[in-house]
Amino acid sequence: MKSVKFVRTLAAMAAAVMAASAVALPASAADSEAERTLSALSTAASVADSSASTNISEEDEVQAIWISFLDLQKILSGQSESAFTANVREMYQNCLDAGLNTVIVQVRPYGDSFYPSEYFPWSYYAGGAIGRDPGFDPLQILLDEAHSMGLTFEAWVNPLRLMLESEITSVSAEYPVRQWYDDAEKRAENLISSGGYGIRLDGGNGYSGAYISPYYDSLLVKITCCDNTFIGACHKALRALSETRVRGVKTNIAFIANILTNPVFQAGKCYTKFIDETPELFDISESRNRANKLLEYIGNLVVNDPVAGAKMYEPARVPYVEGEIPAGFKQYLDQNGPEALSKLVMNEKRLLICDTTMRDAHQSLLATRVRTRDMMRAADGTAKILSGCFSLEMWGGATFDVAYRFLHESP
Repeated sequence: MKSVKFVRTLAAMAAAVMAASAVALPASAADSEAERTLSALSTAASVADSSASTNISEEDEVQAIWISFLDLQKILSGQSESAFTANVREMYQNCLDAGLNTVIVQVRPYGDSFYPSEYFPWSYYAGGAIGRDPGFDPLQILLDEAHSMGLTFEAWVNPLRLMLESEITSVSAEYPVRQWYDDAEKRAENLISSGGYGIRLDGGNGYSGAYISPYYDSLLVKITCCDNTFIGACHKALRALSETRVRGVKTNIAFIANILTNPVFQAGKCYTKFIDETPELFDISESRNRANKLLEYIGNLVVNDPVAGAKMYEPARVPYVEGEIPAGFKQYLDQNGPEALSKLVMNEKRLLICDTTMRDAHQSLLATRVRTRDMMRAADGTAKILSGCFSLEMWGGATFDVAYRFLHESP
């Protein structure tokens, strides 16, 4: 096992890079930069010297520095191959003088690269523009010079950072990274997040129309739930997941729901191989996307067949009602009067709910295409299924306008 000591002397490296690329600084800035450089070099030297007091040999001890894409830009952009090679040698010599033996070089800043690639375009920081070839292979030079000077070289790739939309659209379509972006199947058609008390949402890359790449950070949204008990937090998380709607891309919502409902998880007895040894977690049923399909159908009617409301379709399918409809708050009001109902409501501990399905169906939700006769046919089933509700809102402010103008009927 190697002992790793990462000496973060970025200020020293920045000074080395600027010296190599002959960047002119004002006197005050140069003095400040020199002070930071001396401080960083002293820190690196003290760390290197301290290794002598340990039982780890210098050959096994890694003393490394990270060289970012911004450092490379200073010695690469606009430089010839020979000038860049000389800059690299000077930079590496500064590393050796500081007692370092390893360089960790960032060769992929965003969805681009500092080396020839069939998948990613040349980095803006290499050629001065996205996709512009600098005329040589910077990575190969960095690698060869490191080995020739006795330094261990490690290439550092950042897989989770993408370009701005204005940048990715300038990339040639020959690169898969642009093809992934243009792939409509990797875009979220619709994304609706949950919310409420005890629910925290940390947004990721998700929004309606967003490009979701499976090759990078595909986080849409992170849901954190808080409750007085663990089982309560599980139920709250399940509710939040059920209210989250994502269409157009695959998600792990169903998988997480299976975990939250698993008795072992709810008992707090999970173990390292819990997922491996619980295959039923992967029994996932695909969403049928009925709501989006219905809205698309209605939208198509509104745009392409605006007279569809004048046509007669088959009778509406309504819930089957068997037996008597239970009495509700309306019947209580009729029998006991408003004062008694007021006392009943004040003493009621349950959450009282008003359902607005009928009102919304009539005037807005379905583009004013639900006729009164169909609503009447569904009234009995609705009354029985929602008999526990406090009230059912039947009419809204636009009732008469909807009835006369769109449905051509008397309210």
